[in-house]
Amino acid sequence: MKNRQLIIIAIFIILFLFAISDARNIFLGDIVNKNYKGFYVLENNGKIYNAGGAMFLGDSSFFNEIVTDMEVINDGYYILKKDGTVEAFGNTEFWGDARVKNAVDMEVTENGYYILDENGKVHNYGNAKIYGNGFGENYVDMEIVKNGYYLLRKNGKVEIFGNAKFFNDVEIKNAVDMEVTENGYYILDENGNVYNFGNTKNFGSVNSEVIDLELVPEGGYFILAKHGDVYSFNANAGFDGPEVDGIKEYVDLELFF
Repeated sequence: MKNRQLIIIAIFIILFLFAISDARNIFLGDIVNKNYKGFYVLENNGKIYNAGGAMFLGDSSFFNEIVTDMEVINDGYYILKKDGTVEAFGNTEFWGDARVKNAVDMEVTENGYYILDENGKVHNYGNAKIYGNGFGENYVDMEIVKNGYYLLRKNGKVEIFGNAKFFNDVEIKNAVDMEVTENGYYILDENGNVYNFGNTKNFGSVNSEVIDLELVPEGGYFILAKHGDVYSFNANAGFDGPEVDGIKEYVDLELFF
């Protein structure tokens, strides 16, 4: 009886320590081979958390400033600040800053990148080609395809440019992210709902305030909550997620290949 009581007490202590720890990653489903090595989580002040084989190459010097996006290449990454300022880490090339009031997204090409501002204007650098701009306000995301791109507005409306193909959209209040596949795309709203279009598959949603959706190549995705929880849907590669501060706010999740 005494041993049983000690075991129960030990279990409660472990659960309590987990509850108050910084480990806030919620991996759902079985461990699967998803052909990626790790991932990064970006805090809104520029601090980076890395997991698995994702290489830490430095935090942003924008500390105490608001950052909005991170883009990863094979051996480096970029961080975008809301005023359009860009910082490059590792083996990346700096192509320029947008210098705008409300930059919302950055997309990297082979030898350049785009920066999208809240009013739908697309700023291009290096070899990134302009196919058109949005009109109005409340743009939240951009996704590129070969010879084209998509722009997503906060109300869930999708605008296409160049060779981008329209697969439909959804009328919602607060879209936060869009991810594109070869023949379709996903839209994520701030409440954790996932909307899929074209030949994409819906693996599930979360009931939480979220900010980002990240696809894995063989099917499945991660969802990043604003306070650092990482939810996996048919995407867990088997390594532990980063220990984040659940009080802070986070803006981006990026895979490392």
